[in-house]
Amino acid sequence: MKTLEFWQNEANYLDNDLPEVSSHTFYSPPLTDTSVVIDLGGATAAFSHALASTYGCCCHVVEATSHNIERIKETDLIRKYHYAISGDDKPVTLHIADDEYHWGSIDLPPGFNSVATEKVRGITLERFLNEIECLEPDLVKVDIEGAEIEMFDSSSDEIIQNVGQFTVEFHDFLDISFKEKISRILARFISLGFFCVIFTRKYHGDVLFINPRKISINPIKKYQIRYLTKYTRGVMRIARRIK
Repeated sequence: MKTLEFWQNEANYLDNDLPEVSSHTFYSPPLTDTSVVIDLGGATAAFSHALASTYGCCCHVVEATSHNIERIKETDLIRKYHYAISGDDKPVTLHIADDEYHWGSIDLPPGFNSVATEKVRGITLERFLNEIECLEPDLVKVDIEGAEIEMFDSSSDEIIQNVGQFTVEFHDFLDISFKEKISRILARFISLGFFCVIFTRKYHGDVLFINPRKISINPIKKYQIRYLTKYTRGVMRIARRIK
């Protein structure tokens, strides 16, 4: 009997063209065994293992904490990098949260205590893409504990427009002060022509940006994603909580 892969506990709707893995929704039709995925804030790389196993994608996983980077299993399709994605290339001092997931942040949000600090190499998105020699990744997953604001602010329009799609966890659910900055970033993506869908109801914990320059989606499909898929899944989440 085949052993259940550890990432399957974090994967939903894999038989759909809008899967959700590790609470990140993405558009799967363009993904093949020639696709490159950038997993920023990989934790233990459940997201990357799911995409490598399901679609055959080559995945580059960036994780900032030593505890998690040591637990990432590399394969022929998965490579790991011990960096902190940032707004510049200076070293970063992370405060490790008193939390089972061992995540770290430059400034922990209210309500979290620091149990340790760790200095790690900081790197911009542009420099990282140059380092791995992939300036046009098919999918970038972003879950970097609030540093996504600085990352996007330091990224040029050209870098952003070279990406097929982004699936982003913004962290206004941890720090309400992020809302204005997130609104600015959303407006920027829309001005660059991206199709944007916010799958979470109150905050911006699961946001999908699809680049029409790289991925063609017709108006009917956009309507299905923005309204039918989004709200159907929202109702399903509420139903699960009630149970």
